[in-house]
Amino acid sequence: DKRKKRLARNRASARLRRLKKKNLVDSYEGEVGILEVALSKLRSHRWGSVSSTRTRTTPTRSGVGASATANIDNHEALIEALSMERGQQPLTPEKR
Repeated sequence: DKRKKRLARNRASARLRRLKKKNLVDSYEGEVGILEVALSKLRSHRWGSVSSTRTRTTPTRSGVGASATANIDNHEALIEALSMERGQQPLTPEKR
């Protein structure tokens, strides 16, 4: 009788352990996906590109030059990649 109870507890414990392991592996796979996206963004970033103050820009209707807008978009992608999308709140320009 004691042996049957022990085996039943062991089976339940093993089942729970497998379930926890599966959930942990699933969460790691999700993080790997997020990190791969961040890595690809960082790899595609043009490091050391000429800043908007040193480039000649053509004014647009909004008053911001075309290359300055592209530079801002490039930096936004970098900031997004560096945050690594791990539950962090987006950093707005006002908070910078």
